[in-house]
Amino acid sequence: MELPWYIGANCKGFEITSFINTYNDVSFGLNYKRKWVVSSKFSINYSIGILYGYNLAKIEGFPLGLKSLAENTIVPVVGLDSVFKVAYKVALQGSLAPNVFLFGIRYYL
Repeated sequence: MELPWYIGANCKGFEITSFINTYNDVSFGLNYKRKWVVSSKFSINYSIGILYGYNLAKIEGFPLGLKSLAENTIVPVVGLDSVFKVAYKVALQGSLAPNVFLFGIRYYL
């Protein structure tokens, strides 16, 4: 079993990401994010983008007839993040997209 990891970079709303998914496959993402500031310490981000490397054929319940088309395809994704700043450049973050939940610490450069 590999250790889970996630890394991403964001510039002017565009974000590129790479992570190990539930099935121990490396996945890549490209998203466009917008921020809704709720308070000085809390914000919500929403995004739309694409994922590559998420083998949909491994997902239980996926239609058998489409499994050969679903291996390592580019799929659309929408997401929602909640960010809570705990210090000047440090925040706790939780991200939710269909079949994906990530949480961790965000550091601002």
